[in-house]
Amino acid sequence: MPQRVRWKSNLRPPSGKKVPAGGQKTVASGTHFCATVGLTRDPYEPLEPFVLSIADVSQESLYEVSCRVTDHYSAGMRQQYRVDPCTRHGEKNTHNHQHKHTQPTKIVQYFISAEEIEWDYSPERDWEMENHHTTSEDSNWYMSPSPGNIFVEKGPNKIGSRYKKVVYREYTDESFKVQKKRQFDQQHLGIMGPIIKAEVGEQIVITFKNKASRPYSITAHGIKASGAHIPVQPGYIIELTWDVPQSSGPGVSDPNCISYAYYSSVNFIKDLYSGLFGTLVICRRGTLQGGDGPDRQRSDVEKEFALLFMVHDENQSWYLDDNIGTYLGVDPGNFTGDNEFEESNMMHGINGKLYGNLHGLVMMRGQKVDWYLLGMGNEVDMHTVHFHAETFTYKMDRVHRADVFDLFPGTFQTVEMVAVFTSAAGGTEGSVKTLLLLMELCLMAVGGLHQ
Repeated sequence: MPQRVRWKSNLRPPSGKKVPAGGQKTVASGTHFCATVGLTRDPYEPLEPFVLSIADVSQESLYEVSCRVTDHYSAGMRQQYRVDPCTRHGEKNTHNHQHKHTQPTKIVQYFISAEEIEWDYSPERDWEMENHHTTSEDSNWYMSPSPGNIFVEKGPNKIGSRYKKVVYREYTDESFKVQKKRQFDQQHLGIMGPIIKAEVGEQIVITFKNKASRPYSITAHGIKASGAHIPVQPGYIIELTWDVPQSSGPGVSDPNCISYAYYSSVNFIKDLYSGLFGTLVICRRGTLQGGDGPDRQRSDVEKEFALLFMVHDENQSWYLDDNIGTYLGVDPGNFTGDNEFEESNMMHGINGKLYGNLHGLVMMRGQKVDWYLLGMGNEVDMHTVHFHAETFTYKMDRVHRADVFDLFPGTFQTVEMVAVFTSAAGGTEGSVKTLLLLMELCLMAVGGLHQ
């Protein structure tokens, strides 16, 4: 039988109180248990004790527990824990106690590549300028600039809004000739890869091709992933299997689908900041319906959106030198960046877009919507996610209602909403903004009002 293990975190302020939003940010840590799945998920609620059930490790081995805050990770906040073979009353392990493999209820196939693109964090600035009461033609524009100028304005010592990146993208088959076109309800994913979905008991088969110029991989939180840390050389293809046991799925107090993440782990930090990240959604059995495996939709909600809140640190990207050479037109070997240059490369984005440039967040009034909120990054990535004019519910030990949710690096949460107000909402000051559009669901054609 698997052991039930209680892990207690001591990552707390000296007073023992929770960290208030905006204060003592350096104590925030997001813990990740490599190759082990939790009772409902593997990242924990920051600064709180939690319970982990080591339920699906089929053989004794060493595994890693680490903090996914990038500075903490690189500075050594990584340790190993050991899972020994199951024994009873001191007896030696026998084959009778080995993990029993069960056949998957369904095999879901995805064809995903890593490929290099030019990414524009802020292709349009009209909304930003309007919100800060200025225009690019304003004579006082440089005297009283929009705060966006620090990040997206191109200059002699600033790259601007366009960068070379590497992203995950989905293809129709193993030939990797035809990239799947993103439908309207997928446009909001932005820089992220496709949402990978599965139900408990299924097996995900990933055919991964590296179309980029350096080694990358694809691995996931929360599930059992084969070949997770194998670097795939440029031009090569690998097939990976991800098993989805019961312990990876929603718990009793969870919504029908919970979110994890997938990313490259060849160099976790540099791969992440170079652009490789996507959302993994695990659902209860019977939740996904219609179409083939990758195209199934949830039957219990009418809309679902995945939002990554992260400061993309381009200073730590593999492509920094390429971007200096391409967009500044200088030899990277002879270029010395100052503090202003480094600050200009910190892109405060939602799904890789700043200042209202993320499109596709559209829903109808009265629709039930699930949001997969994802936090990654560094110590600066403590985000208070606020939905203007709307409230949502989220489930922990019980159902909570709020309009703000705190995200930390390496934490993921599904929140549930029924869209109520009809408006265009722009949020508050700061570059982590996007546009949420609610529309009246009123059809004037045959059928009248459709709900």
